[in-house]
Amino acid sequence: FLAVGWLWYLGTMVPVIGLVQVGKQAMADRYTYMTLTGLFIIIAFSAKEFIPKWRNKNIVLGLLAVITLAASTAVACRQVRHWENSLSLFEHTLQVTENNAVATENYANSLFDLNRLDNAIEQFNKLMEINPAAAESRCNLACALLWTGKTDQAIEQFKRVIQQKPDYALAYNNLAAALSKQGKNEEAVEYFKKAIEINPNFNEVYFTFGLTLNKLQRYNEAVEAFNKTLEAEPNNIMAHGYLSIALAELGKTDQAIKEARIFLNAKPDNIQMHRNLGILLEKKGKITEAIESYRTILKIDPNETQTQQLLEAALKKQAAQ
Repeated sequence: FLAVGWLWYLGTMVPVIGLVQVGKQAMADRYTYMTLTGLFIIIAFSAKEFIPKWRNKNIVLGLLAVITLAASTAVACRQVRHWENSLSLFEHTLQVTENNAVATENYANSLFDLNRLDNAIEQFNKLMEINPAAAESRCNLACALLWTGKTDQAIEQFKRVIQQKPDYALAYNNLAAALSKQGKNEEAVEYFKKAIEINPNFNEVYFTFGLTLNKLQRYNEAVEAFNKTLEAEPNNIMAHGYLSIALAELGKTDQAIKEARIFLNAKPDNIQMHRNLGILLEKKGKITEAIESYRTILKIDPNETQTQQLLEAALKKQAAQ
């Protein structure tokens, strides 16, 4: 049993001793599960072998086993509570360690995922003190700042991320979105283009890029951006809607009507798109269909004054035909 226990311990230690690194961690509880079984074999069999041959030896060993198991159960129950979820695990880790960059990063990201943004910002700031070079976490910090309305601070952080990691396409995209939110659309376009230059397959960038181009009335480019979005995400209903608007501005009425209908199949209560469709149908001389669109709006909201005026005008056109 000494040989078996010791060889078990050494043999199962090899994969987890760090000769081959399998992650960021240097130590982990799970590394001990199989390994310590070898030591427990030695302890258990040694107790049987070396304790004097008392008359009530088996009773004493049985009681010791019960006490050991009870203590282990109590400790295990306490420890398991720390593993309830990522938040509780990293919260406990930070209570028992200092300046732990990995735990702070994971705790901040867990708070971020739970949309507890103010708490996440606090932890990300602590992480920046411990590890200022953590570019991806700084990007998450900037996103949290942006979503809590602290746009200026978010932009500052996104720019620092880009300085640290010049090929980080997500940071360029997020910076562009923040600038667009401030109305700095021309500047935003340049950062969108940089994100696409770094990663042409970065599908998420094209939709927000298209929205910004629409604001700048650069409709040809916007159509290209929305089409790129739809290549990757054919069911992106919002892209169909904004594509319809861009096409309408370019005078491509038939295509705009097609995209508007796709949008309305998914969102039949959208008043603005029904109105757009009605106006486009009127341009094509399809007065009856336009009237139907306007009446659909008034079923959704009978107090829609603008639509009521459009309907009355369309009815007059129909009567004059």
